[in-house]
Amino acid sequence: MKKTFLLITLAIILSGSLLLMNIFMGNPISKMKAQRETIEYYENAYKEKFIVYNSEYNPLIPAYIFGLGPVNNKNIKFDTGLFCQGISDEYGGILAALKISEDIGSILQKEYGYLKYEISAEEDPLASYAGESPDYFQTNPKLRVLKNHYNVVISLPDGIISETELREIAPGIVKKIEMTLPYKTPNLRVYIKFKSQKLQGESDTKVGGAKFFELFPTTK
Repeated sequence: MKKTFLLITLAIILSGSLLLMNIFMGNPISKMKAQRETIEYYENAYKEKFIVYNSEYNPLIPAYIFGLGPVNNKNIKFDTGLFCQGISDEYGGILAALKISEDIGSILQKEYGYLKYEISAEEDPLASYAGESPDYFQTNPKLRVLKNHYNVVISLPDGIISETELREIAPGIVKKIEMTLPYKTPNLRVYIKFKSQKLQGESDTKVGGAKFFELFPTTK
């Protein structure tokens, strides 16, 4: 009798432990399924191979989040999953942001190349104003840049020019972009700063010359 009771108790404890693990950590079967479906989505959409770098389970959603990236470009990594795919195609946003960075770099190179700047851009997630039709699932970067908001950061090496000079030339840089960029995004926010300066809202903020300019602004 005691042995039967002990076995039942152990079975209850084991079942409860497995249930708690499933709630807070997921399970291998559901993880494999989610990973396979996530990779299939991106490989079918972009016709290239993707690799999973890491994964974690978020019990609040609940869903698996995967650190993913294209096999042919180890510098691109993004977090995604089945839950995220209902909100935005992260890889498409990265490709569109890279296109904007490259296009702006080409525009500025001849006149401002001496500044040795670095350009980075990112899609502003889920940002839109009345009357806009954002598209966070467009896979073609040439079309996606026409639909969504983007933030561009132009960072100059510290000391290459003074802060006064930066403030003086910044409007000209932005005007050059505005007049030459061969397309208009719904809203393009450009920050021009020195590398050591933080953007507004970042920790340990040292704003200095980190001023932003809005190009092609949509009426809010």
